Amino acid sequence: MTPSSMPRRIAGLAAALACVLALPVHAQSAGAASAPSSQTSSPSSSMSTASQTPLFYRQLVPFDTQAHGRLALPPSAPDYRFAAQTNAIPLVAGEVAAALRHYPIVFVNAPGQATPLLGVLVGTGDGRNLYVGADGQWRARTYIPAYVRRYPFHALRVPGRDEVMLGIDAAAPWLDAGGPPLFGADGKPSARLEQLRAFAQDFQRQGEITEQLVKQLQEAGVLEASGLRIAPPGGGEPRQLSGFMVVSAAKLQALDAPTVHRLHQSGALALAHGQLMSLGNLGELLPAAESPPAAKPAKGKGKAAK
Repeated sequence: MTPSSMPRRIAGLAAALACVLALPVHAQSAGAASAPSSQTSSPSSSMSTASQTPLFYRQLVPFDTQAHGRLALPPSAPDYRFAAQTNAIPLVAGEVAAALRHYPIVFVNAPGQATPLLGVLVGTGDGRNLYVGADGQWRARTYIPAYVRRYPFHALRVPGRDEVMLGIDAAAPWLDAGGPPLFGADGKPSARLEQLRAFAQDFQRQGEITEQLVKQLQEAGVLEASGLRIAPPGGGEPRQLSGFMVVSAAKLQALDAPTVHRLHQSGALALAHGQLMSLGNLGELLPAAESPPAAKPAKGKGKAAK
């Protein structure tokens, strides 16, 4: 077996999926986020903990009126270089209908997480996001996950309270690149800032819903560890990916009627079918030389869209 035909574990996959939900305020640090690297490490071994900075964020802090009130951010990210070094990106269930048209969707187990986490594959284990081009732009006409679109903001949970507040990456490269101010001349939050806060809070809520749906699939016994094979359309050595879970079509079909009805009522069945359908996008994980070049992105519309 040649090195290129050996299975590639998606290094850093779980680290990429670790922060779907809000982080506690006291857990934020100014340390640099580690980018996925080794192809041989287990996804679970690189799972982030609550004390680590989440994927893409280098200096996540609570949004402060005095410190950040005069920032003028562009309406959207000027480029996506901040997301260029990852193999996977978190996803919430409300995005599955849009994401399944462009990405393979998978589940992954992680230390300290009783329920597998949902995400999309964007690389083949070398820490390179194949959906971000050399110009920093997302692949054309491709849905951009909400986790990416909410950057540099993040939801932070206040310990001991139900409150979710807004956080921001103080090290984001375009914090003062120009754009509508976040506060009006009267010192009140702008409509855009309120929208950003609502977006972060909605993403956190949808993360909790997603966790419950995945838990239902787990309890139904339809998730199984799997490897995926990518065959280049023009021939060449197939690529083998491993280190995650997928829905077993056979186990899903074997479920009894009451279980199927329960999963249908909750939305978990739609999630299962969406994940299976998404595997037709494995060819999108081919290197740029073997797949369409990246270009200016087109933003998708999902339940978590800004």
